[in-house]
Amino acid sequence: GFQEALEIYRDLSRTDPASNQPHVAITLNNLADLQCERSDFESAEQGFQEALKIYRDLSRTNPETYLPYVAMTLNNLANLQSKRNDFESAEQCFQEALEICRDRAYTNLDISLLDVTTTLINLGVFYQKSVPDKDRSLAYVIEALRIVSSFKKKKPFLERYVAIAVAVLQDWDMDPKEVLSHLQ
Repeated sequence: GFQEALEIYRDLSRTDPASNQPHVAITLNNLADLQCERSDFESAEQGFQEALKIYRDLSRTNPETYLPYVAMTLNNLANLQSKRNDFESAEQCFQEALEICRDRAYTNLDISLLDVTTTLINLGVFYQKSVPDKDRSLAYVIEALRIVSSFKKKKPFLERYVAIAVAVLQDWDMDPKEVLSHLQ
């Protein structure tokens, strides 16, 4: 599946890179996700790194389109690095993704705030499980909950973010109902 598609897009990219490089990158990202699920972390990291390079190159000429993909790939790479106990690299990737998402939120609020929320939740879990830091973990999940509470009626799928945030709060012995009541 993905491997065959990747070969096809790489071939097409040789003659028409502008049209096909984005397909190469998303296929690399999807393949790396699959490799990560299969615990082939080395291959997954190579795939995420290559996809990230392509998205960074594409974002230089078309940032509005490709910066969200840079942030998504940074989040994926950071989650993988965290699984591999490369916490310093993971933290750098998460922070860069958050910076990109926050910068974009000024121009494209609804979509970018969802990206911000994804990264905040990832950071909250990172500082809960990988590099325990209660204050940072709580700050990130509470910020994510603030954003989610402003979207809840319009975007019900965000409930999964609430569930993850509630689990983080409970792991830190916080009362989620009390925290949520202060956000209303």
